[in-house]
Amino acid sequence: MIHKRGLSEVITTLIFILLAIIAIGIVWYIFNNLSNQTQDQINSNSQCIGLDIRPVGISGTDIQVTRGAGTATEIGGVKISPDGGTLQDCLGDIPVGTTKTCTLTGILSVTSVTVVPYFIVDEQPQTCGTPSTYP
Repeated sequence: MIHKRGLSEVITTLIFILLAIIAIGIVWYIFNNLSNQTQDQINSNSQCIGLDIRPVGISGTDIQVTRGAGTATEIGGVKISPDGGTLQDCLGDIPVGTTKTCTLTGILSVTSVTVVPYFIVDEQPQTCGTPSTYP
């Protein structure tokens, strides 16, 4: 005589083990995604620490932007807001200790500017900290 009851207990145990493995996999997947996103955000924000980029002069539509001492990480560029208007990009790195001239388009003259440096993270600009203004 075959005990069918014993066979169903084995199948039930295997189903519970399989469900536990699936649950552990789901929890691991969610935790892994959250930790990777947090790590990426920390890495991009840490690039901004010690970054000293500010506007130092205006001549017509030419804006002089300087990079003081600080982190030597290459930046993607700066976003410039002339007279509180529309943001314009000044692409490219500004090496530490140098000044770069950015020419604005679509305006006749500028009296004040706000400058925000940014890095390229996953092909998207990631702006840094508090904007600098001139004058």
